[in-house]
Amino acid sequence: KYTGTMTTTTTFYSSGISSNTHIRKGGLIQIGGSYHLITSVSSDTVTFEGETPTTNTTAFFPYAQIVDNLT
Repeated sequence: KYTGTMTTTTTFYSSGISSNTHIRKGGLIQIGGSYHLITSVSSDTVTFEGETPTTNTTAFFPYAQIVDNLT
């Protein structure tokens, strides 16, 4: 679980994200009570699909195997 800030409705920033190799493009982020697909990770900022209010301050990154059979 990470505490941080929403910089936009689709990006979350938290110090230390870049040191966790399990947080990656194609993984999941749980924020605001729902799961979203991560589209990119740049330094300590995660961008994801869908939108969530910028008032969210905590995020969880479950370790899971994701199969994208749509691309």
